[in-house]
Amino acid sequence: MNADISVAFKNADVNEKAKEYDKKKKDSAISIKDMLQEERFNIISAADKGFIIAFDKEMEEMGYDYGSAIGSGFGWGPYQVVYGKTDTKSRPCPARIYVTEHGGLLFRLFLNKIDAHRQYIENAPAFIKDVFTRENNESCIRCNINEDGSCGYNSFKKYTIDGKEITKCNGKAFVFHDATLEKLPAYMELLKKFYPTTTAKKAAAKPETKSESMVRIQSRTKPPIQDMATALLNSELQKDVLAFVEYCETKNYKLRWYATNNWVITARGRKMAHINIKRIKDDGNVTTYRRIELEDDINGNLWYIYLPISGLVQYAEFREIENKLSPRNHLLIANPNESDLEWVKKILEFEAALPRK
Repeated sequence: MNADISVAFKNADVNEKAKEYDKKKKDSAISIKDMLQEERFNIISAADKGFIIAFDKEMEEMGYDYGSAIGSGFGWGPYQVVYGKTDTKSRPCPARIYVTEHGGLLFRLFLNKIDAHRQYIENAPAFIKDVFTRENNESCIRCNINEDGSCGYNSFKKYTIDGKEITKCNGKAFVFHDATLEKLPAYMELLKKFYPTTTAKKAAAKPETKSESMVRIQSRTKPPIQDMATALLNSELQKDVLAFVEYCETKNYKLRWYATNNWVITARGRKMAHINIKRIKDDGNVTTYRRIELEDDINGNLWYIYLPISGLVQYAEFREIENKLSPRNHLLIANPNESDLEWVKKILEFEAALPRK
């Protein structure tokens, strides 16, 4: 056989095997959501798991993945999630999530050429800018400096923010200690500045658009209500929401994401109610059954149950609440107390038992 033809056959065989390997690798990939179900990750809170899952989806869209493996944190904690570029041999890493021994998260980004993004950083939200400007154990302590002033480990970052020269140790820099879902759009905007995708590079000359909204993030991730309640509410209201969700599960009611911070309760295909967290809209068409003061924005500690019960007032046992109904015959119960929730359960159980139309 001709030598060139022989080499061509060998190369074709290698390429086919490489494609077959890539296909097997993709087929055997484990989603981060499934991975976090393992018992060893029970130390991570539901809210932090929600952040990891949402961040993983964002990174997948940018062309990065966690490689279906969560390994040792090597001094940062018992575990770490490492993100690398897909379809490359070197798999450059823009981000890692470390899990501490107590289950907390350390969200670390690997960023270079800081001065090139100085204007963006100087005008970024405080929780972003602080990571670049704060003085703590990330700052360079000049532990091994050469005569020419360079780092003996070739491992520090030097840049200028607001006219001040800052030096950070490359082995410790750019760690976020309180990463939350609410801050995720800002994190992703920051990452995309340093790791632009091909599409982003082509659009670099176009005017900047706003960072991706929580609406779009939630529409992709469809977070369970338990995660958002834990992330957005104070401990007392968290317990109320989680207890009510547990009640719904015992009754086999389905709770699914419906809109931003909004979940619908269904039974046997019938929509019975909605639960909202942290936001309230009062357009004059909804009357609160139990009025609460909404002054000072109550620090966002709000959840409410919204029941469209116009079809129930035809039944005698519900006529007593008729004077509580708005023109739309909807009922809204904000930050419900124990007696409120008992009344809600009565309504749901009655409606769930009605024959299907």
